[in-house]
Amino acid sequence: MGTNGITNDKDIERYLDGWADMMVEIWKTKLREEDIINTGALINSLRAFVHRESGGNATKITHTFLRYGIYVEKGVGKGYSPGHEGYLDFRPTRRPQHWLSGKYWYSKNKLLIEMLNRTGKSYIKTFKSILSGSPE
Repeated sequence: MGTNGITNDKDIERYLDGWADMMVEIWKTKLREEDIINTGALINSLRAFVHRESGGNATKITHTFLRYGIYVEKGVGKGYSPGHEGYLDFRPTRRPQHWLSGKYWYSKNKLLIEMLNRTGKSYIKTFKSILSGSPE
C-alpha cells in the first residue's frame, strides 16, 4: 500500500500476478482432490498470463489449459475405460467433475471488487491532486 492507504501501480501489478497464479494453484488442488489425474497432461497444462501495456499496467489476465478440461468439467466426451484398447461399443457414463467453474467465478468477482476499490482510491487521489493544483 502507498501512503494514506492508496495502492500504487506496483502493488496492483503484484496483486494481479498473485491472483492469476493463485487461480492456477486452486485448480491444481481441485484436480488432485477430485482425482482428475490420468496422464497429468491437464494439470501440467494450466498456465496464467498477465498481459501488460507498454507502460506496465495489466490489461488482461488469461488462463490456459488443455481443451478437454472443459469436457471433464461438464462430464461429456468419450470417457476412459481402463483395460480396454481400441474402439469400444460402450462408453462409461462420465460424471461432471467440477474443478474449474465454481471457485473461478467467485474469485473473479472478488478480483473485480478489489480492483475497483484499489483503482478507485488511486483515481480519487489523482483527481483531488489535479483539482488542488498540487502534485503528489
